[in-house]
Amino acid sequence: MSRPLVRLALLVGVATLALGPLAAPANADVTGGCTVTINGIDAKTAHSPGTAIEVNEGDTLKVVGTAPGPITGYNVTMKYGLFGYKAKSGVVTGDETTWTGTVKIGDYTRFGVGIYRAEGASTGTVCSGWAYIKVDGPFPLTTAAGAMAGIATIAGVAGMVSAARPPKGGRSPGKGRRVRGSIFGLLAGVGAAVLLQQFAVAPMTPMLMVGVPVGTAMIGLALGWPKAVAVAAAAV
Repeated sequence: MSRPLVRLALLVGVATLALGPLAAPANADVTGGCTVTINGIDAKTAHSPGTAIEVNEGDTLKVVGTAPGPITGYNVTMKYGLFGYKAKSGVVTGDETTWTGTVKIGDYTRFGVGIYRAEGASTGTVCSGWAYIKVDGPFPLTTAAGAMAGIATIAGVAGMVSAARPPKGGRSPGKGRRVRGSIFGLLAGVGAAVLLQQFAVAPMTPMLMVGVPVGTAMIGLALGWPKAVAVAAAAV
Protein backbone atom coordinates (compact mmCIF):
# COMPACT_ATOMS: atom_id res chain seq x y z
CA MET A 1 0.00 0.00 0.00
CA SER A 2 1.37 3.41 -0.95
CA ARG A 3 2.28 6.04 1.61
CA PRO A 4 -0.54 8.46 0.58
CA LEU A 5 -3.15 5.73 1.04
CA VAL A 6 -1.69 4.78 4.44
CA ARG A 7 -1.91 8.40 5.54
CA LEU A 8 -5.48 8.67 4.31
CA ALA A 9 -6.42 5.45 6.15
CA LEU A 10 -4.83 6.77 9.33
CA LEU A 11 -6.81 10.00 9.03
CA VAL A 12 -10.02 8.03 8.67
CA GLY A 13 -9.15 5.88 11.67
CA VAL A 14 -8.26 8.85 13.89
CA ALA A 15 -11.45 10.70 12.90
CA THR A 16 -13.55 7.60 13.61
CA LEU A 17 -12.02 7.15 17.08
CA ALA A 18 -12.42 10.85 17.85
CA LEU A 19 -16.07 10.90 16.81
CA GLY A 20 -17.01 7.60 18.46
CA PRO A 21 -18.13 9.11 21.80
CA LEU A 22 -20.26 11.67 19.97
CA ALA A 23 -22.15 8.93 18.17
CA ALA A 24 -23.52 7.45 21.40
CA PRO A 25 -27.29 7.90 21.57
CA ALA A 26 -28.64 10.46 24.00
CA ASN A 27 -30.65 9.30 26.99
CA ALA A 28 -34.18 8.98 25.67
CA ASP A 29 -36.06 8.65 28.97
CA VAL A 30 -37.50 11.10 31.44
CA THR A 31 -35.38 10.48 34.54
CA GLY A 32 -36.08 10.63 38.24
CA GLY A 33 -39.55 9.06 38.25
CA CYS A 34 -41.19 12.26 37.03
CA THR A 35 -43.26 13.44 34.10
CA VAL A 36 -42.43 16.31 31.75
CA THR A 37 -44.84 17.72 29.20
CA ILE A 38 -44.25 20.37 26.56
CA ASN A 39 -47.34 22.18 25.31
CA GLY A 40 -49.34 19.37 26.88
CA ILE A 41 -47.43 16.61 25.03
CA ASP A 42 -45.45 13.96 26.92
CA ALA A 43 -41.76 14.69 26.30
CA LYS A 44 -41.02 10.96 25.96
CA THR A 45 -43.02 10.85 22.72
CA ALA A 46 -40.92 13.50 20.93
CA HIS A 47 -37.41 12.04 20.63
CA SER A 48 -37.08 11.95 16.84
CA PRO A 49 -37.47 14.45 13.97
CA GLY A 50 -40.67 12.72 12.89
CA THR A 51 -42.28 13.05 16.33
CA ALA A 52 -40.98 16.54 17.18
CA ILE A 53 -43.49 18.91 18.78
CA GLU A 54 -44.48 21.48 16.16
CA VAL A 55 -44.66 25.16 17.10
CA ASN A 56 -44.60 28.45 15.24
CA GLU A 57 -41.79 30.93 15.67
CA GLY A 58 -44.11 33.32 17.52
CA ASP A 59 -45.48 30.72 19.95
CA THR A 60 -44.78 30.32 23.65
CA LEU A 61 -43.47 26.97 24.85
CA LYS A 62 -45.04 25.72 28.09
CA VAL A 63 -42.97 23.15 29.97
CA VAL A 64 -44.54 21.41 32.99
CA GLY A 65 -42.73 18.94 35.24
CA THR A 66 -44.07 16.80 38.06
CA ALA A 67 -41.65 15.12 40.48
CA PRO A 68 -42.33 12.34 42.99
CA GLY A 69 -41.26 14.62 45.85
CA PRO A 70 -40.89 18.32 46.80
CA ILE A 71 -38.82 20.47 44.44
CA THR A 72 -36.87 23.67 45.09
CA GLY A 73 -36.51 25.01 41.56
CA TYR A 74 -36.40 24.28 37.85
CA ASN A 75 -34.49 25.05 34.65
CA VAL A 76 -35.60 24.99 31.02
CA THR A 77 -32.74 24.77 28.51
CA MET A 78 -32.75 25.07 24.72
CA LYS A 79 -29.93 23.06 23.13
CA TYR A 80 -28.32 23.40 19.72
CA GLY A 81 -25.63 20.80 19.14
CA LEU A 82 -22.82 21.34 21.64
CA PHE A 83 -24.37 24.55 22.95
CA GLY A 84 -27.05 25.05 25.57
CA TYR A 85 -28.96 28.21 26.44
CA LYS A 86 -30.83 28.56 29.73
CA ALA A 87 -34.22 29.78 28.57
CA LYS A 88 -36.07 29.86 31.89
CA SER A 89 -35.43 29.14 35.56
CA GLY A 90 -37.32 29.61 38.78
CA VAL A 91 -37.54 28.88 42.48
CA VAL A 92 -40.31 26.76 43.98
CA THR A 93 -41.25 27.14 47.65
CA GLY A 94 -43.22 24.96 50.03
CA ASP A 95 -43.85 21.31 49.30
CA GLU A 96 -44.77 21.74 45.66
CA THR A 97 -44.06 18.81 43.37
CA THR A 98 -45.01 20.53 40.09
CA TRP A 99 -43.31 23.36 38.24
CA THR A 100 -44.18 25.32 35.09
CA GLY A 101 -41.86 27.30 32.84
CA THR A 102 -42.72 29.25 29.71
CA VAL A 103 -40.34 30.17 26.90
CA LYS A 104 -40.91 32.51 23.98
CA ILE A 105 -39.76 30.56 20.94
CA GLY A 106 -38.76 33.72 19.06
CA ASP A 107 -36.17 34.63 21.72
CA TYR A 108 -34.09 31.58 20.83
CA THR A 109 -34.85 30.99 17.14
CA ARG A 110 -34.80 34.53 15.82
CA PHE A 111 -32.16 33.66 13.20
CA GLY A 112 -33.72 30.47 11.84
CA VAL A 113 -36.24 27.66 12.07
CA GLY A 114 -35.95 23.85 12.09
CA ILE A 115 -35.47 21.41 14.95
CA TYR A 116 -34.24 22.29 18.43
CA ARG A 117 -34.00 20.37 21.69
CA ALA A 118 -35.84 21.59 24.79
CA GLU A 119 -34.89 20.21 28.21
CA GLY A 120 -36.61 20.62 31.55
CA ALA A 121 -35.12 19.70 34.94
CA SER A 122 -36.01 20.24 38.59
CA THR A 123 -33.84 20.62 41.69
CA GLY A 124 -34.59 19.34 45.16
CA THR A 125 -36.21 16.15 43.94
CA VAL A 126 -34.11 15.83 40.81
CA CYS A 127 -35.84 14.81 37.60
CA SER A 128 -35.49 15.78 33.97
CA GLY A 129 -36.85 15.23 30.48
CA TRP A 130 -36.37 16.51 26.95
CA ALA A 131 -38.09 16.68 23.60
CA TYR A 132 -37.39 17.88 20.07
CA ILE A 133 -39.19 21.04 18.99
CA LYS A 134 -39.87 21.72 15.32
CA VAL A 135 -40.16 25.45 14.70
CA ASP A 136 -42.22 26.36 11.64
CA GLY A 137 -41.80 29.72 10.00
CA PRO A 138 -40.29 31.26 6.87
CA PHE A 139 -38.67 29.12 4.17
CA PRO A 140 -35.30 28.12 5.69
CA LEU A 141 -33.16 29.70 2.97
CA THR A 142 -34.79 33.08 3.62
CA THR A 143 -33.68 33.11 7.28
CA ALA A 144 -30.28 34.42 8.37
CA ALA A 145 -29.04 30.98 9.44
CA GLY A 146 -30.39 29.22 6.35
CA ALA A 147 -29.04 31.82 3.91
CA MET A 148 -25.55 31.80 5.42
CA ALA A 149 -25.54 27.99 5.52
CA GLY A 150 -26.58 27.83 1.87
CA ILE A 151 -23.80 30.22 0.83
CA ALA A 152 -21.25 28.29 2.90
CA THR A 153 -22.28 24.99 1.34
CA ILE A 154 -22.09 26.30 -2.24
CA ALA A 155 -18.75 28.03 -1.63
CA GLY A 156 -17.35 24.94 0.08
CA VAL A 157 -18.38 22.57 -2.70
CA ALA A 158 -16.95 24.95 -5.32
CA GLY A 159 -13.66 25.07 -3.43
CA MET A 160 -13.54 21.27 -3.16
CA VAL A 161 -14.10 20.96 -6.91
CA SER A 162 -11.31 23.49 -7.49
CA ALA A 163 -8.94 21.45 -5.32
CA ALA A 164 -9.71 18.35 -7.38
CA ARG A 165 -8.78 19.92 -10.70
CA PRO A 166 -5.47 18.70 -12.16
CA PRO A 167 -2.73 21.34 -12.00
CA LYS A 168 -1.73 22.96 -15.28
CA GLY A 169 1.37 21.84 -17.10
CA GLY A 170 1.44 18.38 -15.55
CA ARG A 171 2.82 19.69 -12.28
CA SER A 172 2.59 17.76 -9.02
CA PRO A 173 -0.60 18.47 -7.06
CA GLY A 174 1.28 19.82 -4.02
CA LYS A 175 0.28 20.34 -0.41
CA GLY A 176 -1.65 23.54 -1.17
CA ARG A 177 -4.44 21.67 -2.92
CA ARG A 178 -4.87 19.28 -0.03
CA VAL A 179 -5.05 22.14 2.45
CA ARG A 180 -7.48 24.02 0.23
CA GLY A 181 -9.64 20.93 -0.23
CA SER A 182 -9.77 20.32 3.53
CA ILE A 183 -10.68 23.92 4.38
CA PHE A 184 -13.41 24.14 1.77
CA GLY A 185 -14.63 20.68 2.74
CA LEU A 186 -14.96 21.86 6.34
CA LEU A 187 -16.88 24.93 5.18
CA ALA A 188 -19.24 22.80 3.07
CA GLY A 189 -19.83 20.45 6.01
CA VAL A 190 -20.69 23.26 8.42
CA GLY A 191 -23.18 24.66 5.92
CA ALA A 192 -24.67 21.23 5.20
CA ALA A 193 -25.13 20.45 8.92
CA VAL A 194 -27.00 23.72 9.50
CA LEU A 195 -29.19 23.15 6.43
CA LEU A 196 -30.16 19.69 7.69
CA GLN A 197 -31.26 21.27 10.96
CA GLN A 198 -32.99 24.24 9.36
CA PHE A 199 -34.99 22.03 6.99
CA ALA A 200 -35.93 19.79 9.97
CA VAL A 201 -34.26 16.76 8.41
CA ALA A 202 -32.13 16.15 11.51
CA PRO A 203 -31.64 17.85 14.88
CA MET A 204 -28.36 19.63 15.52
CA THR A 205 -26.77 16.94 17.69
CA PRO A 206 -23.07 16.97 18.66
CA MET A 207 -22.50 14.21 16.10
CA LEU A 208 -24.07 16.24 13.31
CA MET A 209 -22.28 19.43 14.32
CA VAL A 210 -18.85 17.78 14.40
CA GLY A 211 -19.16 14.66 12.27
CA VAL A 212 -20.46 16.19 9.04
CA PRO A 213 -17.79 18.95 8.80
CA VAL A 214 -15.00 16.48 9.68
CA GLY A 215 -16.30 14.02 7.08
CA THR A 216 -16.49 16.60 4.30
CA ALA A 217 -13.06 17.99 5.27
CA MET A 218 -11.62 14.50 4.76
CA ILE A 219 -13.37 14.26 1.40
CA GLY A 220 -11.84 17.61 0.46
CA LEU A 221 -8.42 16.33 1.55
CA ALA A 222 -8.84 13.27 -0.64
CA LEU A 223 -9.95 15.36 -3.62
CA GLY A 224 -6.77 17.41 -3.31
CA TRP A 225 -4.75 14.19 -3.08
CA PRO A 226 -5.56 12.48 -6.40
CA LYS A 227 -2.85 9.81 -6.08
CA ALA A 228 -4.40 8.52 -2.85
CA VAL A 229 -7.82 8.48 -4.47
CA ALA A 230 -6.47 6.61 -7.51
CA VAL A 231 -4.75 3.99 -5.36
CA ALA A 232 -7.85 3.57 -3.22
CA ALA A 233 -10.03 3.11 -6.31
CA ALA A 234 -7.63 0.55 -7.71
CA ALA A 235 -7.65 -1.40 -4.46
CA VAL A 236 -11.44 -1.73 -4.43
